[in-house]
Amino acid sequence: MRFKTEYIPLIIEGKKTRTVRIGKAYEMEVGKKYPVFDAMNGKFQKNKDAICWIKCNMKYTERYGGINRKEALEEGFKTLKEFKNAIKNIYGNIDKDRRVVVYEFEVVEK
Repeated sequence: MRFKTEYIPLIIEGKKTRTVRIGKAYEMEVGKKYPVFDAMNGKFQKNKDAICWIKCNMKYTERYGGINRKEALEEGFKTLKEFKNAIKNIYGNIDKDRRVVVYEFEVVEK
């Protein structure tokens, strides 16, 4: 799973425990472990180069407009507005009724 550089320390420290994704390119299965890579280091990275490993504990969809402050905190942000701005920078404008995929995870190897 690829994350922006600034999110890696939050993941390792357990402050970012979920991620919102749009599209099938980010498919994770519950119960499986995934390597974490810095997205700024290119697309094709090998498992041996993983920064850490996470286990997907839950996967569900929700309305983008339904995401609340508590969920933004679980994403590693201080405010809902900060979270929404970050998502906008990644995906552009998202309709509030658009369904997004949410993955909740925990670090299992550092």
